[in-house]
Amino acid sequence: MVPENVLLVIPRMRSPYDSVIPNASAVAVSSALATDPIILDLNATPDDALVTAATQSDVRFAFFTCMVDSYGAAIEGARKLRDVAPQIRTAVGGAHVTLIASAGGEIDPSFDAVAVGEAEAVMSRLLNELRLERGAQKVIAGPGRRPLLSVNEWASVKPRWGAVLQPHHLPLLMIEGSRGCPFHCQFCSHSDLAGDVLRTKSAGHLVCELSAAQQECGVHHFRFTDSDLTSPARRFAEICKDLRDYRAANDVEWVAFARMGDLDPNALALARAAGCIGMFVGIESPKDSTLRQLRKAFNRTAARASIRAARDLGVLLFANYMFGLPGDKAEDWELIVEDVLDLGFQSVNVNQFFLAPKSRYAEDAVDYGVQVTDHRWLDHFHEIFEEGLEYFRTREMTQPEMQEGVRKIRSSLMENKVLWNLRDYHLLAWRSVGGNSDQLYRIWNKPEDVLEGDALYAVQEMRGRGVCKDRFDSPAQFKSGLVRAVGSSFIL
Repeated sequence: MVPENVLLVIPRMRSPYDSVIPNASAVAVSSALATDPIILDLNATPDDALVTAATQSDVRFAFFTCMVDSYGAAIEGARKLRDVAPQIRTAVGGAHVTLIASAGGEIDPSFDAVAVGEAEAVMSRLLNELRLERGAQKVIAGPGRRPLLSVNEWASVKPRWGAVLQPHHLPLLMIEGSRGCPFHCQFCSHSDLAGDVLRTKSAGHLVCELSAAQQECGVHHFRFTDSDLTSPARRFAEICKDLRDYRAANDVEWVAFARMGDLDPNALALARAAGCIGMFVGIESPKDSTLRQLRKAFNRTAARASIRAARDLGVLLFANYMFGLPGDKAEDWELIVEDVLDLGFQSVNVNQFFLAPKSRYAEDAVDYGVQVTDHRWLDHFHEIFEEGLEYFRTREMTQPEMQEGVRKIRSSLMENKVLWNLRDYHLLAWRSVGGNSDQLYRIWNKPEDVLEGDALYAVQEMRGRGVCKDRFDSPAQFKSGLVRAVGSSFIL
């Protein structure tokens, strides 16, 4: 019988930070396979590692799992395999590929097959297709081109963290408590990508998974990948109570995505007792009219009290805004600055608005006053972070005008001592190697040539794990590469 070793390739990411955290998609792919794949993380290997693995290992299939900013590297890798190891059949999948294929875009023909949907739902059919003789590219999907597991099917899959946790990774893991999102925010594709019906694991199941991850990998820091862990409120309270009880005998810290309207001082106090150290809160806009359209409206008086409570409790509420949404004018950048200062957020990022595949802004562009200026934009959407690339405009602004507004917002907020783009999971990564929150807050907005011993400690810890090898040779490089710009492709 011919061995069917699978090479699972994690293509190189734009951000150095993304190379030191375990890949969540790789966990899903590994969990769907009968045997552990050979993991090749190109973020932490020499440039010739892919060729070496293909020619020196008994590999029959190579799977590339990628996000938007690693798709270009995946194409390059598939083409390289065609040249040096044509007997290896290749496939590509992941969030970016699923969205582009679902929206009618073309996937590069270098791949033999395309996986559209959740890995656990398509892996068996994908392997069957790759066992056939090479022919035209095959798209593996289900009805509606987006196969999703039922909640029972998904909850029964045991995550295989040990298969993907590599020596160069920081000691933290991603935990899935739910999949899907019922909110359908106009700018976002997640409801289409993961389904608009929320599939949830029970609080007890979730704590059991977290406990198993700790025992298997010895980690104490987790990021919940749920699109919104705080909704519904009753379930969030159950999760926090079970985690609070679990923490009585176990050291655990975590971060999660949240909605501002779900947070009050009592919910935050319970979350902190359960080990929460930070939350990513999508505020999106300072305009009540826009928030009502997005179904993200919240009471600002209550929000101020919650934000104060979070700071007192030691929970970082990281607020994310977007500038350039339909209806925004060039001069409206000042409204975001005023809103941040009025609400009292400690850390903020503002992204330029990007038109996303399968979002309502894209599907109903004319209705929202969005003009697509490049009608092949789906085919090179993975290049949206490249300077100078323009593919749409709103009725009020061009993309360069949006970028200029973000620059002004950033400058103004930093002048007002607001932490710029210190995200909840940056804090999680920092604490996972022994740093504390106050240390990170003190050095975050400092000039890159002025650092304290706090930063040096984390540099030494990370370099000891191989994280900083050949990338961060000085504290200043650490600051610019792994603190100031970690994990964000939106930094301007």
